[in-house]
Amino acid sequence: MHHRVRAAVMPAFMLFLVPAAGLAWEQPAHWPAVGEVATWKSLDVMFYRLRDDPLFLDRSQDRTDQRSAYAKTSQYRGSLDTVGLEAWLALPDGEREERARLAAKQLDFVVDFRRRIEQQVQRTRQSEPSGWGIRVSDITTVGDCLQRLRTAVGLDPANPYAWHLYAWFASCVGDLDRAGRALAGAEQALAQVPEAELMGVRRGVALDQAWLGWERGRIG
Repeated sequence: MHHRVRAAVMPAFMLFLVPAAGLAWEQPAHWPAVGEVATWKSLDVMFYRLRDDPLFLDRSQDRTDQRSAYAKTSQYRGSLDTVGLEAWLALPDGEREERARLAAKQLDFVVDFRRRIEQQVQRTRQSEPSGWGIRVSDITTVGDCLQRLRTAVGLDPANPYAWHLYAWFASCVGDLDRAGRALAGAEQALAQVPEAELMGVRRGVALDQAWLGWERGRIG
């Protein structure tokens, strides 16, 4: 991170969370598109190694009111009302499909960010300047991702990947309360998934909950 800071017949955005008797559970294909937090953490370690001339960094955001800018990242900007998981589960199938589609569009921004990081890391491995930080959007990307993730989980609170990544982004900027709420959202979403599924996400959420407790001084 910068300064620490689709299965078959149905539209690819939605599969029932609870499978019919005799059918194996299958996750919506757009869920893992954002990647597991473990992948982001690995990229994060490599991203810190990027070295570019700071004279080329865009400095136009230096005088921005950071409190106001950060407050905007928690604003929900979906075209449909935000809902919790219980309310989402009670919605008609068609509305849930539409919400999943809209959430996936929000997450496209985050997916593109990860791909760009991967490109920057590869350039650095080839001893080429990464070019990171030259554009204004580079400086605001973390905040933009937070806002997109906030909107995505408000539209489709059943996606544990999005909740977990939301928590990680929040923890990267030191917002432990926000990270805690997002981890709780991830746990609620995972409770709707068969216990033997998404074990990597489950382990990651549990580990981050433990670290969060330690950072809050609740684990001695």
